[in-house]
Formats: sequence, C-alpha cells, structure tokens
Amino acid sequence: MSRIAGALVVTALIAAGCSAGGPHIGDRPSLDNLAPASPPPQTSARPPSVETFLPASRPAQGMDQVVATVNKEPLTMEQFVKPLIEAHGLTMLLNLARLEIVKQQADKQKIVVTPQDIADERKTTLDKMFADAPAEQPLREKLEKAVADHDDATAQRMRDEIATQREEFLAQYRDEKHISQTEFDLAMEINTYLRKIAEPQIAGKITDEDIKNAFGQLYGEQARVRYIELNSMAEVREAQRRLAAGDRFEDVARDMSHNRLSAAAGGEMPPFTRATPTLPGTFLDVVFGLKKGQVSEPVGVGNSFLIVKLEDMLPPKAVKFEDVKESVRKTIYDQLLTNVIRELKSSLDQQVLAGMKIENPVLKQQFQAMIDKQIHDRKKINEEMERNRLESSAPTTMPTQPAARTIEPTTLPAFNLPVAPTAAPTSSSPGGTRPPATQPGSAGNPKP
Repeated sequence: MSRIAGALVVTALIAAGCSAGGPHIGDRPSLDNLAPASPPPQTSARPPSVETFLPASRPAQGMDQVVATVNKEPLTMEQFVKPLIEAHGLTMLLNLARLEIVKQQADKQKIVVTPQDIADERKTTLDKMFADAPAEQPLREKLEKAVADHDDATAQRMRDEIATQREEFLAQYRDEKHISQTEFDLAMEINTYLRKIAEPQIAGKITDEDIKNAFGQLYGEQARVRYIELNSMAEVREAQRRLAAGDRFEDVARDMSHNRLSAAAGGEMPPFTRATPTLPGTFLDVVFGLKKGQVSEPVGVGNSFLIVKLEDMLPPKAVKFEDVKESVRKTIYDQLLTNVIRELKSSLDQQVLAGMKIENPVLKQQFQAMIDKQIHDRKKINEEMERNRLESSAPTTMPTQPAARTIEPTTLPAFNLPVAPTAAPTSSSPGGTRPPATQPGSAGNPKP
C-alpha cells in the first residue's frame, strides 16, 4: 500500500468503525452535486494556495518559482507540486476540509481551542496507545516508587524517560503506517476540535443509576475467547471448511489469522467484560450471544471478517462499589465521549461531501474514483457475505445466530488516530532498537 493508504488508516487510533449515517448504495449524489443547495455563509478564511506554503522571507513567485536546481537545471514549483498532488493531494485535501468545517462549527459555538488543548489531546492519545506497553511497565513502577518516596528528582527523570520512549514508539508506529508528522499533527488538531465540541454535549449526563449498572458490567462475568481475523470471504470459507473437518480452532487461527499476535497465541485474547470500551460493539454483541464452546458465523468488523469461539465465561470479580465508583464514572464518561465523537465524525464527513466542491481536475478525478471504488468494494463484500450465508451449510459446532453482519458503506476514508490501546510495543531490546509498534488489534484485540 502507498503512503496514501497508510495515511487513510489513521483510523485507529477513536475507533469509529463504519459511518452509520453514510449514504447507502444507490443513494450517492454525483460529484457535481456535492455542493449544498444554497451557498454556505461567507467567511474571511480562504483555502490555502500554493503561495501559502512558500517561505515567508521571500515574495511568492507562483508556479514558476524555482525551488531547487539540479546540476544548474531549475526545478520549479509546478514540477514540485504536481506529483505531490497526484500522490498525496486527495488525502491532505480531505483532512484540510475536515479541519476547516470543524473550525467553523467551533466558531459558531464560541469554542476556543488552544495549543495546550492540542498538546493535551496528543498526550491522551499516546497514553491510550502505549500506557499498557510491557516495555513501559518497569519505568512506571520506578515512577510510582519515586512518588511514594517523595523523590521528586527521580520521579521527574522517570517521566522524562517515559515521554522519550513514547516518542520513539510513536515514530515506529508512524513509519509502519506511512504517516508523516504533518498528517499526525493534523489528525491531532481535528480530534481536539471534535473533543471540545463533544464535551458540552455529555456534561451532567451520567447518573448514579448509570454508574451502578456499569459497575455490574465492568466487574461482572468475563468472556475468554479465541478469534480468527480474515480478509476475504474466500478465506472465511476455507477456515470454515477446516473447522468442519475437525481442525482445532487454535490451529486454524495460527495458520490463517491476519492478527499476528493473537494468531501466535492460537487466536486467544485477554478476558474482557460486556462493557469493555476498547472493543467494537459488533464484536461484543457476537461474543455475549454465544454459548460456551460455540463458534460464530463470520462477522464483519471494519474491513475484516472475524470468526469467534467462546472458550469460557469467568465469574464476576469481588470488588466493593464505593472503592471503584469514581473510576467507573470515568469509564462511562470516556465511552460517552467516544460515542459522541464518533457521531460527530460521521456528520463531519457528510458535511465534507455536501460542502466541498473540488475545482482541481486531478483531485476531482481522484475523489470520484475513490467514491466509486468504495461503493463497489462494499457492495461486493455485502453480496458475498449474503451469498455465503444462503449457500453454505454451517458446521454443527457453529450456531445459526449471530449471523454474518453486513457492512454499511463509509463516506470518506478514516483520518483519526487511535484513542484505544491498539498499538503497543511489547518489549525492549537491550543494546538495540526496540521492536516496532504493532498493527491495530495486535495487542490481542480485533480491529475496531
């Protein structure tokens, strides 16, 4: 996949999944009709031009400006910009459009985003990406001891080491995903605006009854499962064939699952409750609809297909409500915030589709091709899943419910970075480089 594909991942790190409010197949407006029926309010902000990105110390000279010479032969701004637009222009355009729209929304609501807000968003993202990384645990233990001993100097040194290590992990993650620093910073800014818009919407929404109910879920029974992550229905049919022939689930997971860490463990993932916020709702619905020993039919999660086996249900934990009440409240708050931000992102993409008219012919053609391919791919996946459901006879070990789920078409490629712990290096290598950050879901969790 190219840098374009990598940049479109950078989505993630809130795992919003498919846009529930997106247009359905057959309902998509043509590209020429993406502009709103009435012109949007005029603002003083103008789209950035090429000249915007020229050095401030030199006057703009347009597309004829010489940006470099090679063996005394000039390279002009036009030569420089044209391949950039063709290679990465659509990705950047979509993200700039998202940022512009979310800024307009914030202005209307008199919401101010400061550089500190963006820095806080970045820290929150890194916390959720890497805080549970095994390589960080020794440093965190030293930090906790230093704090308990009131050793401020050591505590600050540990904080600095943790921050440095996270930056190294982030650089590895960005390299693996082909995400530039500019793209990462842009995602952070968009996410900051969305969070600031979302926070007032959930203020005062959490009741004591909500906390009690969530306590029962968080500290209730836990599911222990194995799963196989597959990329196509052809792979699904092969996995089902092997399971029906008597192959052990863990052996099929090791051989076929595309999640490299869970595959190595025979598809096993750490136990979780019905309220675990970092797992997709679709996945949780399937798991807690199974009986012990049952294997699900394929379920669509993002662009993958999952086959899940419920190994066991573990009894509830013995925890006093008052001891964890505030942490439960925070868990509910974080989940509510995640849900509102997911809805805002879906709405944001709808507004980009409705409010952006692309004038550049290259970008216009790329955008049209992206929409057409997306609809074609989603339609093909849904048709294949439905055909498989109707034509295949499920093995006796596989329940008829939950059935395979269809995947609604998304509207625009994902842009956000994970805010769930979906990527974390596993250990530190003495005397050498640390292992690269893993792919989304590689911490043992399926992709959101």
